[in-house]
Amino acid sequence: MRRIRRTSPSVRLEMTPLIDVVFLLLTFFLFAMMVMVRVDILGVRLPTISSGSPAQERSVIAITLDAQGAASVDGESLNLDEIVAMVRQRRDETPETLVFVAADEDCNAGALLGVLDRLAFEGIADVSIVGAPSAAGAPAQSQ
Repeated sequence: MRRIRRTSPSVRLEMTPLIDVVFLLLTFFLFAMMVMVRVDILGVRLPTISSGSPAQERSVIAITLDAQGAASVDGESLNLDEIVAMVRQRRDETPETLVFVAADEDCNAGALLGVLDRLAFEGIADVSIVGAPSAAGAPAQSQ
C-alpha cells in the first residue's frame, strides 16, 4: 500500500512585488512634490506680495530675472530678442499659454521694466508678475 503525503505547502510572502509597489509610490509622490513647488526652483528670491491669486493649471512660460538682471526662460539663458521669439512661438502653438515674470528681490526695476516693456511692444501684454505670498495676507513692507 502506498502512503499518501498530506503536507500543506508553506505560506510565503513575496517581498519583490511589495518593494516594487513601494518604490513606485515613492517615485510618484516625489515627482508630485517637485511639480507643486515649481516657482521655488527658479533660483531667485521672490519679493512677498499680498494681492494676487494662485496660479492656474495651464501651459506656462516662466521668464526669470536674477539679481544681476540676466534673463532666462525655463532655465535657459536668453537675450531679450530670443525671449520674445520664444514666447511668440509657444503662444502660436498653444494660445492659452500664460506668461509669468519672476524677478529676484535684488533685481533692479530697470531690468524688469525692460522685459515688460519689450513684451508689451511686441503685443504680449497679458503678463503676470510672480511673487511669494506674504504672511497672513498682510501688505508687504517696503525696505
